[in-house]
Amino acid sequence: MFPTLSLNDKGEAVRFLQQLLLSSGLITSQDFNAEFKASTQQAIRTFQSEKGLSVDGIVGANTWLALISQVNTNCSLTPIHQ
Repeated sequence: MFPTLSLNDKGEAVRFLQQLLLSSGLITSQDFNAEFKASTQQAIRTFQSEKGLSVDGIVGANTWLALISQVNTNCSLTPIHQ
C-alpha cells in the first residue's frame, strides 16, 4: 500500500501525493516540489476536514483512500467513438 506521510517527508511518494492534491485544486503548482511542507500539511488538513476524516495532517490509509477515490470520481473517461 502507500506509505504514511507527514510534515518534513520528501521523495516520490510526496510527489505523488502532491500530484493528487494539485489535480484536486488543493495546492498550487508552486507547492509541487516533493517536499511535505506546511502548505501540503494544510491542504491535507483541509481535505481531511471536508471528507469527515480525522484532521491530523498525516496521510495514512484512510486519507490515501479518500484522495484516490476523489481523483477517480473527478476523472470520468468518455470513450471516443468514430
